Amino acid sequence: MRKNYEIITKKNCYDSVIIQEFGQLLEVSCHLDNSKRPLQIKEINYRIMNHINDSLARWTSQPDNYVSKESIKKAIATIKRMIADQKRYIKGSVLHSAYDEMSTIAKNKIEHYASDFYTHDKIQMGKDYYNPFIWLVRITGSWMIKNQSDFNTAIIAQEVKENQSDIYFYNGSKLTKIIRQDLNTYYSKLTK
Repeated sequence: MRKNYEIITKKNCYDSVIIQEFGQLLEVSCHLDNSKRPLQIKEINYRIMNHINDSLARWTSQPDNYVSKESIKKAIATIKRMIADQKRYIKGSVLHSAYDEMSTIAKNKIEHYASDFYTHDKIQMGKDYYNPFIWLVRITGSWMIKNQSDFNTAIIAQEVKENQSDIYFYNGSKLTKIIRQDLNTYYSKLTK
């Protein structure tokens, strides 16, 4: 039987995919239980999308009214495969030269949203051991910036304005705490 659907993955997103079938778009996403190691799916959600970049779509509890059960099954399998890849990156993050120092900083600083470091940052560290990054660490989590983009430029501007984080720069071999006034200089060193 020929499949009539396409599973669309999103760049740097491992917990959701989009099904395109019969002219319909349906996002399949999962919430992860970040209290469990390794990562485990807590629940699966579905939302109807009007276009590929739709952020104001309608949630549904009956996805098979919009796309086939086969495509939903394939979408969930794709998400599980992507999560398995992320688990490997998390495991590999301990090999990163800055891991021990960052882990100590995160343990002592982050009080809320620890999954920012223990999931998201560790995934990035496990994917790439050598490229520079800026790491923002605050009581309410952390943020790793690895390249220049409109989104990251906005994060940097907000940080300069609000002064909420301890700021570190990883040059490819060493993690160094930097001062806020130098943040834009270090940001300009990242790839575009």
